[in-house]
Amino acid sequence: MMLRLILFVILLSVPVQAEMPAGHDDPRLQAAVEAWLDGDDTALRTFHDMAGEGNVAALILRQRMSKIGLADADYPEPVDFFWLDFAADSQLALAFGISWHQLPNKTSEERITEFLDLGEFRHAAALLQTEVHKSKRDAVKVPLAEQVIEDVLFSNLSLEERLFTFLLAEPQLSDAAFTRVLSDLCFAEKDPSQGFQPLGAWCSAVIREDFTTELAFRSVMFGPEARQDPDRVGRAVVTNWLSSDQQSLPSRVCSSICADDRRQCVWSVYQVAWQLPGLLSIGSGVETLVPQSVYLGSIRAEKEYWDFVNRTWAKDGPLEKAAWKEAASCLVAAVRDGVQPWERQ
Repeated sequence: MMLRLILFVILLSVPVQAEMPAGHDDPRLQAAVEAWLDGDDTALRTFHDMAGEGNVAALILRQRMSKIGLADADYPEPVDFFWLDFAADSQLALAFGISWHQLPNKTSEERITEFLDLGEFRHAAALLQTEVHKSKRDAVKVPLAEQVIEDVLFSNLSLEERLFTFLLAEPQLSDAAFTRVLSDLCFAEKDPSQGFQPLGAWCSAVIREDFTTELAFRSVMFGPEARQDPDRVGRAVVTNWLSSDQQSLPSRVCSSICADDRRQCVWSVYQVAWQLPGLLSIGSGVETLVPQSVYLGSIRAEKEYWDFVNRTWAKDGPLEKAAWKEAASCLVAAVRDGVQPWERQ
């Protein structure tokens, strides 16, 4: 009941430009969203059935949320194409490509701007990140106006997502744009170290022009391994951040499986699950219907993150990857024994 009330209050406060598709306020749909966030995969059946009744919000949830969850979940059959006709009046549904109509081709710039206007900030950032990776691969300039990149970096993203996107897009920015974004990240009225301690430490290193320490933080936050942090300065800051934030996904996962060695567990989970990029891969598939803060605070997010950890175990094994070799023994035992950390006593 409390989660449902939180969802209702947050949805009322969504920016006016964000489209709320037809049927989003149906009590049955809201109850299904709550059940799905609590880890009930059968709620996808409700989304599926309500989409068949013409509920546009349910159709969007069905299409977007079925991409999130445990790899072996028994999802309902695909949505029939004729269902998608009624979604043609929803700009949000069309932006996500949920239609059987021939949709007009849009440039990456147009798509990013559209998602920003719709309030899907994280999806816009993901599209920008994809364009940056493609341009690096092909050794070409990102086909985006600098203003669009700035619009993403100044949008309603978390500090973690903003820093990650900024560091990826940094080579594409002019000196003036770089300074504007850096100043906003590091000199905003709010103290960034309160919500994201590594940002405060990284900003301090940049301001001091201590590039050795700055590189150490980049490595610990984004690198495949912490090779550039020999003194473990960055590791200590990141571990403190994850440990002190009781609501962080690594902290919640470790609270029940590694109560006696939670600090080491938190660092281990963070390492084996691809550091900050892995953490940022967890999120709501459609944040105007399920806000990121609600999704990230749910059991669904814990299940998704734990599935990520288990996939790296299955792929790399404890003896193949350095992060697993150094992992907390209680974490290794929990993965090996198939423990479900969200099933608390």
